[in-house]
Amino acid sequence: MKKNAFPYFLLGAGIGGGIALLFAPEPGRKIRARIRHTALASADYLKDSTADIRSQAGDLFCQAMHVARKSSEAIETQRCGIMAAVEAGRRAYQKVVNA
Repeated sequence: MKKNAFPYFLLGAGIGGGIALLFAPEPGRKIRARIRHTALASADYLKDSTADIRSQAGDLFCQAMHVARKSSEAIETQRCGIMAAVEAGRRAYQKVVNA
């Protein structure tokens, strides 16, 4: 969908909803009550979903930070081992060259 088509979509949805209300078999009061109930239930659902998503996002962030710390520690350990091996190789080379 193009960016500039979205307002037309909303306009069409609004017009369609209005026409549907005109041809509905129930009285307007019942329809408005049902719409209000559905809107409130949807708002509650969205609030609950948002809280759940935030909680899950927080948990995932904590897990990611833990993995990042462990990875950083592993990299540092490997770096220290490589540096020690390079230094040992350098000393062995100097021993051979100076002998």
